Amino acid sequence: MHTLVSPGMSSAHRFAQRLLHVRPVDVLDETVLVRRCAMYRKVFRLSTLNFPAAVLQSGVVAEWIRRHGVGVEACSVDEVDRALSRGVSAKQIVLHCGSGVDAASVHRAAGAGVLRFRISAAEQLDALDSRSGARLVVDCATAGWEGLAAAVVARPGVELIGVHRHIARPDGVDGADAVIGMVAGLAALSRRHGMVLGQLSLSGVGFGSADDIGATRLAAEVLYEVVGDGCALCRYPRPVLALSPAPEELF
Repeated sequence: MHTLVSPGMSSAHRFAQRLLHVRPVDVLDETVLVRRCAMYRKVFRLSTLNFPAAVLQSGVVAEWIRRHGVGVEACSVDEVDRALSRGVSAKQIVLHCGSGVDAASVHRAAGAGVLRFRISAAEQLDALDSRSGARLVVDCATAGWEGLAAAVVARPGVELIGVHRHIARPDGVDGADAVIGMVAGLAALSRRHGMVLGQLSLSGVGFGSADDIGATRLAAEVLYEVVGDGCALCRYPRPVLALSPAPEELF
C-alpha cells in the first residue's frame, strides 16, 4: 500500500511537529527560504508549483518567483493584492476560494487579471464574468462537487481543467487513496462530459523535510507512482500535477 507520509509517524504527529517549527519570515534567513523553494522546483520539475503567498513577505523570494515564473497560491483577495504589489504577474496567481473567499472577492480578483481559481461553491462560479476566460479546478472534497463541475462545463467563457483536494489532514486519512480517488473523479467527469481534464491539483501534501532533498525526491517518486497507478486503474491519461506546499513545509 502506498503512503504519502513518513513511516512511523502519524499524520497528526507530523502536523503537530511542523506547527511547532513554523517561524515568521522576518526571523528566517531569506537565503534558506529561497533554497527551499528552489529545491521544490527542482524535485517537482514535472509539476506546476504554487507557493503560498506568505513567502512574498520576503522581497528576495518575491524576486525569485518573478524571475522563475512559478505560481503563487492566494487564499484571500488581500493575498492577491500582496502578490500584485510585489510585481507577481496575475497569470502566476491561483486564488483558492475557500470559506473565507466570497463572490465579491472572486469578482475583484478576476478584475485584477487573475485567471486561475479553485472553487468550491456555485456562488464563486457565478461571480466570474462569462468573458473572463478563467481556468477552474473544482474542490472534489466538497459535497455535490460533481454538480458544480457540470455547471462549470455548461458556463460559457470559463474552462474546467481539473479537480483539487487538500489531502494532508491531521486525521490519518490515507493520502494515496485520496489521490487515486481524484484520478477516478477526473476519469468519470471526462467521460460524462466528453472531454479530457488535464490537471490534478493537490495542496498540503507532506513532502518530507524541506532541507532533505533525498527525502523529498523519494516523496515525489511515491506521489508520481500513485498517480500512475490511478491512471492505469482508471485507464486515464496522466494529468499534470499542480502542487501547493503548505507554509509549514517552507518556514
